[in-house]
Amino acid sequence: MEHLVKAKPLANVAGPQARPARPTPEEVLSRVASAFGVERQEILDRSEPRAYQFAVYLLRRAANLSLGKVAALFNVSPSRVSHIQRRVEQEGHGPKLLQLVEFGRGRA
Repeated sequence: MEHLVKAKPLANVAGPQARPARPTPEEVLSRVASAFGVERQEILDRSEPRAYQFAVYLLRRAANLSLGKVAALFNVSPSRVSHIQRRVEQEGHGPKLLQLVEFGRGRA
């Protein structure tokens, strides 16, 4: 979205649309931990597999982190991150997750 609005007049575009808010990695991890009822460390050390997979997905999609950064955070390969991301999308959880977590301006 950001690359689409560059070099375009933004006079009649709402601010949040022109500059979409992205959650920080800390926000993603906190929201996932809360949603799954686990500690943040349990996500990072992968002891809660489903929470870990959803965190990987949201870090890529909602926070827009690169494959390499997400892989480094969890000490896995970039291909593993890509595999997890595809699996979550194929299972149809992606849109539900984004709604559940409600990232963006005005989130509760």
